[in-house]
Amino acid sequence: MTIPEQTFDAATADLHRGVNLVEASAGTGKTFAIAMLVLRFVTEFDFALPKILVVTFTKAATEELRDRIRARLASARELLMQDRGADDENPLYPGEEQGADPALAAWRGGLAKQGISEELARHRLEMALLDMDLAPVFTIHSFCQRMLQEQALESGQLFDFELLADLTAQRNQVVFDYWRRTVYPLSALHCALITEKFPTPEALAKSVDGAAKQVARIEPQALAVEEALAGFDHCLSCLADWWQARAHLLLPLLEEALARDLFKKELKDHFSQWWQQIDAFLGGKTGRLPASMDFLHPDAIREQLNGHKFRTGGGHSGDEKKQAFIDTLPLPRQELTELNQARQEITLALRMGLVSELRTGLFQTLLRQNLLSYDELIRQLAQSLEGSQGPELRRILGERYAVALIDEFQDTDDAQYSIFSALFAGQKHSGRQAEGKPAAHFLYLIGDPKQAIYTFRGADIYSYFKARQQADIHLNLARNYRSHPALVGAVNQLFSLRDDAFASPDLPYHPVLPARTAEDGQLLTDGKDLPVMLYCELDGDPESKDGRWTSTKATARIVSSVVAEIASLLHLQGNNSADFPPTGTQPNGPILLKTADTPARPLAAGDIAILVRSHKQADLFQTALARAGIPAVMASQQSVFGTDECRLLRMLMQALNAPGDVALLKAALTSPWFGLSGQELHALWQDLAQVDQWLGRFHDYHQLWQERGILTMLTRLLETEQVLLNLAQQPLAERRISNIHHLLELLQTAETENAMGPGKTLQWLQSMEKNAKEDTRGKDETELHLESDKEALTILTMHSAKGLEFPVVFCPFLWHRGGFVKSAKDCLVCHDTDQALIMDLGSPDFEAHRAQALQEELAEELRLAYVALTRARCRCYAFWAEVKGYGGSPDSRDSALAWLLSIDQDAPFAERRASLESGDGLVRCLLLTEDQAATGRFSGSGMATEELRALSFTGHNLHTDWLLHSYSSLTSGWTETASIPEESGKTDWSATADANAAPDADPDSSDPALVSPPDTAAPLPDLPKGAALGNVLHALLEELPFATLAEEVSDYEVTIRQQCAWFGVEVGPDKLAALLLKVVQTPLSVSAAAPFCLADLDQGQTIREMPFYLRLAPGSTNQLNAILTASPTVTAVNPKTLQGYLAGFIDLVCCHQGKYYIMDYKSNWLGNRLTDYRPERLERAMREHNYGLQYWLYTLMLHRYLQTVIDDYTYADHFGGVKYLFLRGMDPAHPGCGVYADLPDLATLERLEGCLCGASSTLGTSMPYGYSDGGSENG
Repeated sequence: MTIPEQTFDAATADLHRGVNLVEASAGTGKTFAIAMLVLRFVTEFDFALPKILVVTFTKAATEELRDRIRARLASARELLMQDRGADDENPLYPGEEQGADPALAAWRGGLAKQGISEELARHRLEMALLDMDLAPVFTIHSFCQRMLQEQALESGQLFDFELLADLTAQRNQVVFDYWRRTVYPLSALHCALITEKFPTPEALAKSVDGAAKQVARIEPQALAVEEALAGFDHCLSCLADWWQARAHLLLPLLEEALARDLFKKELKDHFSQWWQQIDAFLGGKTGRLPASMDFLHPDAIREQLNGHKFRTGGGHSGDEKKQAFIDTLPLPRQELTELNQARQEITLALRMGLVSELRTGLFQTLLRQNLLSYDELIRQLAQSLEGSQGPELRRILGERYAVALIDEFQDTDDAQYSIFSALFAGQKHSGRQAEGKPAAHFLYLIGDPKQAIYTFRGADIYSYFKARQQADIHLNLARNYRSHPALVGAVNQLFSLRDDAFASPDLPYHPVLPARTAEDGQLLTDGKDLPVMLYCELDGDPESKDGRWTSTKATARIVSSVVAEIASLLHLQGNNSADFPPTGTQPNGPILLKTADTPARPLAAGDIAILVRSHKQADLFQTALARAGIPAVMASQQSVFGTDECRLLRMLMQALNAPGDVALLKAALTSPWFGLSGQELHALWQDLAQVDQWLGRFHDYHQLWQERGILTMLTRLLETEQVLLNLAQQPLAERRISNIHHLLELLQTAETENAMGPGKTLQWLQSMEKNAKEDTRGKDETELHLESDKEALTILTMHSAKGLEFPVVFCPFLWHRGGFVKSAKDCLVCHDTDQALIMDLGSPDFEAHRAQALQEELAEELRLAYVALTRARCRCYAFWAEVKGYGGSPDSRDSALAWLLSIDQDAPFAERRASLESGDGLVRCLLLTEDQAATGRFSGSGMATEELRALSFTGHNLHTDWLLHSYSSLTSGWTETASIPEESGKTDWSATADANAAPDADPDSSDPALVSPPDTAAPLPDLPKGAALGNVLHALLEELPFATLAEEVSDYEVTIRQQCAWFGVEVGPDKLAALLLKVVQTPLSVSAAAPFCLADLDQGQTIREMPFYLRLAPGSTNQLNAILTASPTVTAVNPKTLQGYLAGFIDLVCCHQGKYYIMDYKSNWLGNRLTDYRPERLERAMREHNYGLQYWLYTLMLHRYLQTVIDDYTYADHFGGVKYLFLRGMDPAHPGCGVYADLPDLATLERLEGCLCGASSTLGTSMPYGYSDGGSENG
């Protein structure tokens, strides 16, 4: 098909119905053309503004288009109202000079030719301006959303749905559901086959990255998982049959070869073990997969042969001798090949099943939740237009608009194009009506395929190519209004060095013409023009044999060179040299920027942009520029939760949430926020008084946090610790301080809206930080723009730079290339010969598809380079370095710049200079040698001159005995073989006579017969084992009131499900509700005097998860062991020095009838019947887990605390004892069942207090932090 091509003048060209494709190269005025088209359709065709649809890519672009359209309409109206001079300005829209606007003048001249009076045109413009708020200027997603909602019946969609940008949670749900349905029911062997390749659901999901992309087909065809597993079983049976028949023949041959040292030592050392494993497996003695069965394959045996024994000689090569030896072995070649193929089929079937689930199940998951993703919006509208109600929907939407102007059309895909084609392209393209009926709509598809750089977002340039083939008229905007004429010529020259500049036969490069004059956008020094494009090449690496750089070293050199050049351009005082002076000699005067509208002025930092490929590269530049004293801002959409300030704030909050944890305190104080040097920190840790002071301050902050909230606490901390003053002395202070205040605002909002305490607030911040790393960002999380950013140099990614322009642009990484396709192992997406998009999950053509994907990746890299090189108005820098590929680092010869310059071998710099400088001085080539590197210090810039060196390690031991201890740390490493008292000791222990002992102490522990359940007890409910269930039960008992748990009909099923999901427990809510009902209703003792259960407790007389900390006197665990040696539930712990603090949490402290009790929940599984929870079994469990030590420590903490809050406190009158509740064994029908109770001996407790606290200890040191009243719950 021959497509007519015309140079398009939006002000005067004839406007045609049908499909008009407008190719708008960079800087050619695409937005201007759209605004001009709206003006003409309003005035020349009398279309009301709501009849003219404008669709673009981003929300920011819609706002810009709306403003530009309004300004253009207003300017045209003012022009028609009265004649104005060239110097007159539109009072409504400053800067719009009607007399100097040739486009408006040309449009005005064409009105008469159209037979339209100026009065009529002015009237139409006034009506359009009144309708401006109704102008349908949409993003593609907002257009689809509105169409679906307003035509819900015809489209078959919900009337109201919520848009969801981040599908991570829903996608994970689909993956986990698929894993559970598919993997859980399998046998152990089949599970092993799968988990050997994919240990987790996340690993499986990672192997199909990109599965959500809509493709025409997926290769290869795969079996269902069940069929693949059956095929494996059959192949395994065949191999097992071979083994039974032939293994006895193979073994002596291998043993003989081993004796002759024909195999490598590694195999020789492990052969016997391997043979036993495979013999047991194939003989049916075990279902466990051997380490490797591949050794039975000839190729694997060849790899294990000792090359020294198979040397060339006797007319045979070493390989021939190896093959001859292998031929003597009876090997299961076919059987093993088929088995390996079957294993691959299983992997493929599992992955293909997940892809299918993601493509269909994800949508169903969203639909159930009344959600739609942005991509699904487009697909749903496209499908609705093709569905049974399609004709009616097309008629309704087609009648709504007369004109459709589609901006950024190069970023389309098949679904988007099908929507616009179905609605506005007419019968010729839809194939639904007879030929000959004229098109009813004006459809203008406006874009630049050379700037199609968003494949990672789903854009498909092949959809653009398809639309171009189907277009009725092909137009192009031929003049560049952005760049200096010489720079336009330089870009033309660079992309004309080869015919296939964009590595695609469908995308030739057509040079554009300059629209500016030579005086408009000059860079001057000493009255002379500077070259407009600099090609800067690093000289060879002197430390490398081949002269090629590593990526890290090349990046460092280029960053240094760019910063020095910028300092030279800005004429920083005292900068005597740059890496590469722009004119070959250092200019005497400043660099001046002159345009047609403004007089010459010194070049400023805000006139310069650096285009990078990644945020990591941006960070390198921002740090280097800050050291040089050059203001710079990263113009990215980075989440404030991904900043260093968030990381430091999270470290600080962790320390504040656990104010007794010395390790967390140390980590927090290393932050630059506190302004402490390394020497000061070292001195601090040697001074226990200072450490105590800091712990006290953090404790006070924690208490303020609990009482007044996060904002009040952190504001106090920032002021008291002079954090902002410390930061003000560091680079990027304004940005850091702004991020801190932004984070405080977001924390305050989250805390208030969700009623979160310190722990939950910290968890929320950690989750937001994780989301930022995964690049999922909320609407309020982007870093705030500062007023000073306007005057700063801009650092941004090449993708973000699209649509922007700057006087001077640096492109330091055009030698770099992404390596995703090259390193892909599991999944590739590319186009076939028919330009259909396909996904390959491991077909025989995988490498061929990789080659195609690499070619498509290169083509996009070239388009990205075009975007970068066309951002400059006055001057552009392009850098090249010979970088060798290594690991994940790509080779620079595979890059876009290498393709443009045809750098594929060791061609000298002189050849490239000759080809680039062959024009009219448009390009200047510079070789950056080592002696041109900036080694001096910029005066006043703050750039350090000393070379940083790592200090030598002195060998000092960093270990300290001054630690934050807990029950867990004390018992780590204890052993059950330590001395344990006889059972008979228990009676004496529990009933030790003491003057202060309670006369009515709970007799449970001294009379096991009273609480033993009958042997005929029914089996207990089948509940999952493990710590996860314990976490769920602890959370529910902490969160829900006991009275609620005691209700026969539970209404907290949602809470149970949430906790189970959080901890990954699969159990029915009814089972847990039944268990908790028993727990709270079981009498906790058999005493007839005062039996009570958890449900009897007054909520106001309980403290759940009561925290405590205690400063320890110097001592050791040997003293603990000696004091508690008689306890039947305490096992001696390993020797440790005790110094520092002891901290922890008590599950429940409660007061009942004037006595205070300590309770701890245990979910240990002791058996399936109530008889497994009789007293002797409970005591054994307490001893095996050393819970006795735990409750002695808890008792000491509560004993000391009660002394501070109860004036007439005595241990005998006020302390009721400890009760350890083994939740699985509790039953209301059997009082005390599953309950281990004890009343620790006061004399022993006082000895323990003297050991841990010292003779002169004060009671105040052991008060629980955050609590001031032991008789009420502090929520």
